[in-house]
Amino acid sequence: MVIVTDIAGNQAPLLVSDLHVTKQLNQVEQLDFTTVNIPENKQAYEMVQARSLFTVPETGQVYRITQEDGQSLNDYYQKSVTALQVIQDLDEHLVKTTIKGNQSLDAVMKFITAGTKFTYTIHDQVPNHNFTDEIGRSRALDLFNESVISAFGVEYTANGYHIDLYKSIGKKNAFVFIDNNDIYSLADSADYTPIRTHIYGEGPTGDNDKPKFTADYTSPKSSVYGVIDTDIYNDDTAKDKNDLINKMKANLVDSPSIQYTANLNRFAADNNIADKLNDLALGNYGFVRSRQGLDEELRIIQIDLYPQEKSKESTVTFGNFLLNPAQLIADLNSNKAQAAKEISGLQRGQSNVKEQLAKGITTILDGEIDD
Repeated sequence: MVIVTDIAGNQAPLLVSDLHVTKQLNQVEQLDFTTVNIPENKQAYEMVQARSLFTVPETGQVYRITQEDGQSLNDYYQKSVTALQVIQDLDEHLVKTTIKGNQSLDAVMKFITAGTKFTYTIHDQVPNHNFTDEIGRSRALDLFNESVISAFGVEYTANGYHIDLYKSIGKKNAFVFIDNNDIYSLADSADYTPIRTHIYGEGPTGDNDKPKFTADYTSPKSSVYGVIDTDIYNDDTAKDKNDLINKMKANLVDSPSIQYTANLNRFAADNNIADKLNDLALGNYGFVRSRQGLDEELRIIQIDLYPQEKSKESTVTFGNFLLNPAQLIADLNSNKAQAAKEISGLQRGQSNVKEQLAKGITTILDGEIDD
């Protein structure tokens, strides 16, 4: 059940099934569910229209409808609904003016949220950012993602119309998950296309329209993956060559994107000690150990919750797992040595077969047959 609020402000409890909440780091939270116009649900069902809001009782979080798909279901009609957390409403607000130059995070947030119902809290000290080009004349959500999240390098959580901003959300040593104990299935996926090991950068432009200084940086991981160029990096705010190199290092993605997804066991006892020790908040860091040798600190970047489905377990996605280049090389060399032994063994076996064939002898399980 969720509470539906229509565009007139009327509220009613809406009977739903398959309620699913997807929480991702620095992404707008998503709600999905199914509802049917059975007699006891008819009034609330008809309130599911454009601009409707849904409140999930278990969390108090509020979502605005973005999409629905319907189909007949015997004598009734069923809707599959998707809604986004109301921070999405920033997309409806146009910022008509512009600002530029050295700006604080607070100044930019005031600029973006002026004239809206949104409030915010900045929890950490965040350095100012110098906007060499004007920002504004755009929708507030785009400005929030580009001029706040990307420019200042911060992370956020949203609760209703309030936004909390941090340098980094989550905490260290928040959980220890063990495969076949807390976890009943563990899967991984890897994307190797982002790997880049060399970057060339240019600092601010001088009077001659040329950069005042340039720099090259090659990642140590080039010894593993080779030299792979990325796009030219430009930064008009770099103070000197060393500052430019440090920013280039931070910008370079020199590892594959490897994520682990875990289906968590639902413990029968509400007071199970594992549930108390493991804090499943988005952004938290902890350790995951598997029977396949994984024993690493990972970060929660996505949580799939089913707060009203007792038969469905929560799913947690961890990323990004960073390969240790030295360990990778050691593993490759170890595999190479083992492969060499296996190849040598196969070659010896082939020589024996050739000798037997030359003698006209075929070896079988029960002995040999002399032709």
